[in-house]
Amino acid sequence: MSKGDKEVSTIRKAKHGGILTVIFTIISILWIAPIFVVLLNSFKRKAYIFTNPFSISAVSISKGFDRYMKGIDKAFCGLLNYSNAIEKTNFFKCFGYSLFITVGSVLVIILCCSMCAYYITRVHNALTRVIYMLCLFSMIVPFQMVMFTLSKFANILHLSNPMGIIVVYLGFGAGLAVFMFTGFIKSISIEIEEAAMIDGCTPIQTYFKVVLPILKPTTITVAILEAMWVWNDYLLPSLVLNINKYKTIPIAVQYLKQSHGQIDWGAMMAVLVLAIVPIVIFYIICQKYIIEGVLAGAPMIDLHVAPDDATAIQWVEDETVDAAVIPVTNSDAPLRYKVVALDEVPAIVTMATSISPEVELLDPGTSEEQFGLNYIISLVFGIIFMMAVMTFGSTIAQNTVVEKQTRTVELLVSAVSSRVLLAGKILGISLLAIGQTAAVVLAGVLGLVITGQGSLLSMLTAPMLWFVVFFIFGFVLFAAIFAASASLVSRIEDTGSVLSPVIMLVMAPYFIVILFGTNPTVMAVSSYVPFTSIVAMPVRMFMGGVAWWEPVLSLLILALSDALVIAIAARIYRSSVLRTGPRLKLKEAWAGDRN
Repeated sequence: MSKGDKEVSTIRKAKHGGILTVIFTIISILWIAPIFVVLLNSFKRKAYIFTNPFSISAVSISKGFDRYMKGIDKAFCGLLNYSNAIEKTNFFKCFGYSLFITVGSVLVIILCCSMCAYYITRVHNALTRVIYMLCLFSMIVPFQMVMFTLSKFANILHLSNPMGIIVVYLGFGAGLAVFMFTGFIKSISIEIEEAAMIDGCTPIQTYFKVVLPILKPTTITVAILEAMWVWNDYLLPSLVLNINKYKTIPIAVQYLKQSHGQIDWGAMMAVLVLAIVPIVIFYIICQKYIIEGVLAGAPMIDLHVAPDDATAIQWVEDETVDAAVIPVTNSDAPLRYKVVALDEVPAIVTMATSISPEVELLDPGTSEEQFGLNYIISLVFGIIFMMAVMTFGSTIAQNTVVEKQTRTVELLVSAVSSRVLLAGKILGISLLAIGQTAAVVLAGVLGLVITGQGSLLSMLTAPMLWFVVFFIFGFVLFAAIFAASASLVSRIEDTGSVLSPVIMLVMAPYFIVILFGTNPTVMAVSSYVPFTSIVAMPVRMFMGGVAWWEPVLSLLILALSDALVIAIAARIYRSSVLRTGPRLKLKEAWAGDRN
């Protein structure tokens, strides 16, 4: 900040009141309390874990101190729970598997993801942008969407062992790791790498000898976050590993459950304590690096003192500097200075002040800002449609298979025809999905109105209305496919094999608008393809340049596709819904109806 030729710097000390200290102390106690309860009950006898889980003694102190002390001896059993837990779960073997998987996964994630982030940051082309988008997308997709397909492919590729699951963890942990490493590498001066190359280093040597040592804060942060996730994970090992041979500690805990719902709670509490201790020690040793690693890579402010305000503004226009801080003459302004930028204010500038300053943009309508807005709208439309179809489509598929398993469908078909039954399924689930989507759109509209984003609302009104219309026809299309596909199997476990192609088809609109949103040719073609036009056409309408007849024509094609797909789905559903046993092939279902 400059005023004339003088540089002014203001540092405000943070003030912590006693009330805040009390509040955060209470919150800390609430966080620690569950761990303390588990530790306390790991030394208790099973009977007293249920009757007095939060007390130390089996007898209230109000009944006398002597009886209270005897109650402590009665309630606690020493290390008996720990010895039982170690014996019943074969703890040290499970500990070895957990340690091997955790250490191996963290090392592979750090090495591969740091190299990937380095390549993405230093090489700018379409491929690196696609790789980066895919890494970020993996952070958004719920695990439940891919767990059936993952389990199937893990069996096919023989990944059901400790070495194989490390590869799976690399795929799921890459998103966060690449994101954090990319942000840090951007702050590393390219001149350091150029100097190393001048000295004779190859790109690989430059990475390992120059870049990787600089990445130490972020590397430790990624290691902590990934280790805590892998060590405590239960669902992924239970799906991928052959648990008859390989058990991690979370899986071993579940094996303490006995028949008829009986659980050795004392042993389970002891195993939980033994599982918590290593990761807590690891966290305590490395926790000081977490904030350092998260903040590492944040751009620093280089100060340049301008002789006057006009020169500072000229520097911004010439892109000599990213932003300028100049004084204001308005006495009503909350601050005595404002930030001047070309098209976007660097976040580090506004974060440096306790009160957000007045901002003046010299060129607010740049293509970069519009690109960012287009990307956000594409992301929102794509996620809304994908999540709605995945959620309600899975429901209709599960309902179809459960009806076949329980023979309920035979009673239903005896009362109404299979076509009517299928139509009822599609109609009922579509009403729920459409209602939810309409509520989301309405909430978005209200949010824009409340926050005073009138100009953005006017731009979004037509695309949002068209999106709801396209969503109605698109969801009916996918609902019919989900119901027909699920009717081919008779067990819930087999739904993953028949729904995998459908899931890929559901994800197609999202990938199209995210990866090819800036390609007018791909977007134009996608806006007329029935499976992708649901999202592509509303996004194109927001971007502009769409004639009035284009959404009408696209909707007509989608409606005709609905009629065709529903007819095909009805034929498959009618011939397979009453057939139980192994999975029915699509060709057999199609021919079965004719026969």
